[in-house]
Amino acid sequence: MLGAKIGACRQRFREAEAYIESTQQVARELRRESYTPRERAAISEAEARIIRLEAAQARQVCDQALIKWGRNMRMLEEAQGRSKR
Repeated sequence: MLGAKIGACRQRFREAEAYIESTQQVARELRRESYTPRERAAISEAEARIIRLEAAQARQVCDQALIKWGRNMRMLEEAQGRSKR
């Protein structure tokens, strides 16, 4: 069960990594085609915002999975403790 949760977290981070790499590539291309420093700065700001959001969402998925796993483990331990009495 823990292996499945860890696998889901790894998959989500791989997806986030691919999305971030894609975002960085697009931002590089847009900056090359931009004419003003203001445009390049706006592109860089948007890129940074997207990357932060994607990373935060990936962490949230893993945090939720681990919280759920921890809760299930506590319930299992409590049930095992009651059954030993």
